[in-house]
Amino acid sequence: MRKGKATKLEETTLVLNRKATALFLGSVLAVATTSAFAFNNAAEDEYRKGSDFARKGKDREALQALDKSITLNPNYAPAYLERARVLNRCSRAKEALESCNKCLTINPEYGAAYSIRSWAHVALKEYSAAIEDANKAMALASSPGTYVSRANAYLGLGQLKQALADCNKAVALKRHPEAFHTRARIWIALGEYKNAVNDCTSAIDMYSQAPLYYKTRAFAYTKMGDTSSASKDREKYKSLEKVENN
Repeated sequence: MRKGKATKLEETTLVLNRKATALFLGSVLAVATTSAFAFNNAAEDEYRKGSDFARKGKDREALQALDKSITLNPNYAPAYLERARVLNRCSRAKEALESCNKCLTINPEYGAAYSIRSWAHVALKEYSAAIEDANKAMALASSPGTYVSRANAYLGLGQLKQALADCNKAVALKRHPEAFHTRARIWIALGEYKNAVNDCTSAIDMYSQAPLYYKTRAFAYTKMGDTSSASKDREKYKSLEKVENN
């Protein structure tokens, strides 16, 4: 045998070693893929649980499930978005903002995340930032909720004409109680108290468990001199507020 030339046995051994290595690496990859798939499935399951709890108004349980989803898969954008939505509802706007930021780091084209972050900015009275985020959301996908968040930002800045226009667009797209309630607040700022009462009534007809709807209508009734109706709405506001805080 000449030096440097492999024997038939050596060649066979080399081929077998390569096959064994390939099989080993394939099995490792299969295990890793199966494991990742299992974790992703578990993360999605917790996300669905959290979303279901959120729809039922069980915010504490929703946040627990969504936090678990994020722990299982830190790159699962929908869990961060739903978490931000619930945090906003719980008046935890700063945390909601952070959750939206994480969601957008994972997926910068997630239009709903800009919309939810816009609401967080409104709660923090960061109105210019809220308008900027609402505009980004609308560029990706328009929705009634985004128009309402931008209307609230315009209202905060005292830009009532723009605020009213956005609420009208939101109502035209979908009759949502928050669109009517926001428009009622704009009517109050414009001194149109009867319109405010009508819009609050529309909001209450759609969702009767929101304390603020009664509080806003009570204010409008007071301005109209209808103290009896105002008193009833204030009592309703107090009773609902008590339930909400328990």
